[in-house]
Amino acid sequence: MYLNWLEFVEESDEDDSVKDKKQTSIINKGLEAYPKSAKLLYQFLLKEMASPSSSSLIPKFEEAIKQVKPNESYEIWDLYLNYLKEEMEVEHIESDEINNKFKNTISTIRLDDSDYENFVLSKYLEWSKETFDMPKFRTIVKDLILSKQRSLQFFEKCLEIELLSSKKEEDSSNVDIIINDDMDIDEEQTSSVFQQEDELNKLISKILKNEIIIDTNRLNLESINYLFEKAIANDITNIGN
Repeated sequence: MYLNWLEFVEESDEDDSVKDKKQTSIINKGLEAYPKSAKLLYQFLLKEMASPSSSSLIPKFEEAIKQVKPNESYEIWDLYLNYLKEEMEVEHIESDEINNKFKNTISTIRLDDSDYENFVLSKYLEWSKETFDMPKFRTIVKDLILSKQRSLQFFEKCLEIELLSSKKEEDSSNVDIIINDDMDIDEEQTSSVFQQEDELNKLISKILKNEIIIDTNRLNLESINYLFEKAIANDITNIGN
């Protein structure tokens, strides 16, 4: 009901400032009735991001993520990451602080929330790849591996990033989609976030067919070998099958 009301106000011909006040009121009333509604919390945070406020929204995001069920929090996580990236770009927050927040979140995930853990880890790896250089990225990966047994999807993601990091600069192949497709979360897919086809095999196939050109001088075989060894040591034996 509240979401339909928001949509109705958005499509009205009223002035934007009037719309904003009405929508804010609707969201607040909705959250009074349904404080754990992921969609209402998402709308609340979206409004907060758009408002000219100097205070950090990190506590509000963290509280929202705690409020909702893990399999309903994916959209809020995406919004949270966008917010953190914006804050980092304008130097309101340091990359190390974001890194620590990821670590804290990962450490508090329940053991039975494997889909949720894979989702957060995948986002973390993507963010790390975009934020840090590869040596720092590899340090983060090693810390994650040493702290807990990881899934097949985790190692596949790490290997994808490793291989694509050595792609020749002049190769304009649109291969980022290989990684990003794994991270697009459909509302109907939250129960099987990482039960997708083996994208690593597709990537390797493209490399072997020279559809993606790898600069062997940039290829870090030591790191790739480490990932395979750790995956096998954790009884994950079907990588590349």
